[in-house]
Amino acid sequence: MKNRNVGRKWMQSGLIIVIIMMFAMNFAGCKSKEASPSITVKSSTGAISTTVNKTTQKRTTALNTSAAEQPDLTGTEVNEQVIEEESNETEENPAEEVFDLNGRTIIWKSWRDYTAIPNTPEVLEVCNKFMKAAEEKYNFKIEFQKVPSTILNDYINSALAGIKFADVFETINSSAFPTLSNKNLLLVIDPYLNFNAPPWNVPHARYGSWMGKMYGLFPALTAEFGVFYNKNIFSSQGLPDLHDLKDQGNWNWNTFLEVAINATRDFNGDGIVDQWGLVADPLNLGLSLAMANGSDYVLESPETFKFNLDNPNAIHALQFYSDLFNVYKVTPYNTWWAAALKLFAGNSAAMAVREGWAAKRDFQPNNINFGFEVLPKGVDVTTYRGLSLGGGCQVFPADLKDPEKVVKAFAEFWAWWDETKSGYMSASDIVRSWGKSQMLTERDLQAFMEVSANQVVSRARHFPEMNTLISTEILNKIATMEKSVGNAVDSVKQQAQAAIDARLVK
Repeated sequence: MKNRNVGRKWMQSGLIIVIIMMFAMNFAGCKSKEASPSITVKSSTGAISTTVNKTTQKRTTALNTSAAEQPDLTGTEVNEQVIEEESNETEENPAEEVFDLNGRTIIWKSWRDYTAIPNTPEVLEVCNKFMKAAEEKYNFKIEFQKVPSTILNDYINSALAGIKFADVFETINSSAFPTLSNKNLLLVIDPYLNFNAPPWNVPHARYGSWMGKMYGLFPALTAEFGVFYNKNIFSSQGLPDLHDLKDQGNWNWNTFLEVAINATRDFNGDGIVDQWGLVADPLNLGLSLAMANGSDYVLESPETFKFNLDNPNAIHALQFYSDLFNVYKVTPYNTWWAAALKLFAGNSAAMAVREGWAAKRDFQPNNINFGFEVLPKGVDVTTYRGLSLGGGCQVFPADLKDPEKVVKAFAEFWAWWDETKSGYMSASDIVRSWGKSQMLTERDLQAFMEVSANQVVSRARHFPEMNTLISTEILNKIATMEKSVGNAVDSVKQQAQAAIDARLVK
């Protein structure tokens, strides 16, 4: 009934509009030398702007209201009514609107140095060039401010106090969603950018989304989890190079396990392992295996998230995780990354599961002769899949002044891969530029780029309470054989789902 009443009101309003339009046309006919008039009529639902174009004889009536003012029009088509008369002319697509920000300074904040965001000189050059062009096009200036790493809490405190913090700022996407989105402190940017068309219909754009809405802008993706391996150990002990296994189509859990078994050594026979086949952070190892086998800790839909370790692919991944510790004994128990890195850097581990972008920070300073390859293929999948946990995301405050203009102006220079712009870099070239600073050889760089292309974003990091349960009650229990995989998963399923649900509550 509500839609019918709205429809009747609009039919009445439409009759008034038609009468006014006819009057306007007659008046325009008497003054043919004047421009076509624009008439604004106030109604109970907002301002209706009616424009009559003499050349094409096309009349358009559009409702201009804020989202809060719009009536419930579900099932009706009254947001825009277009009446067209016959014309021999072909209407062209409207030219891009070039608005004027009147010299406005847009404050952009991050806890990182500005140069660390584009990350390499090549990408920085493109970013600077695009920024200058956007500033000239829309008449604004970017003011970048490096701030403390407490940026998330600082923004929340400023927003709650009604104090402007920035026009755009960087935060980790797993921190922003749902912490900021739950509090309605972030601007939804879907209305201003088309994420179904270039340059924004790219896979990495999804990293700025949450529960069906777009909030943030991501750069092209760097490479996250893959397998590092110590080439000196592989060469001296006759282990097959991982690149060769991959090129032969034989890089999977079986060959991964075989290498790990052969690399695990007790050199002096004292019963203590001197060299491990594999080291990794336990939580990320479990998640990497799950993702490589086509699963994740959580299952995402536009409406909600579900605990997802009870599906067959995840169960197989968890069983393999348990077997690495208990059956094959190729990886040390309870070794977090600091200890794992020490083993790998000290030539006491042959392989390590770690993010590709961490090579420059973790491995290069230790002068490790390393290689890098994609995660091995799981038993239930036919393609290589990688794991990405997300990262820095550029977001906008919910109360941003002139949101459409600011979002479009910022996005104008942020899409470094936009093929319509002179001097752009393709997404693959951006990743290659980043990888060149991390990898030691061209073959490692190719693997870095493949990891970037095949990785899938996991939402696990968005739910820290769930992760704690998984770490303590599943991964720890199955690594020590305190529980079977099935029993461990069943024991926390309800608690984990409750932790997810609690995190989503606004």
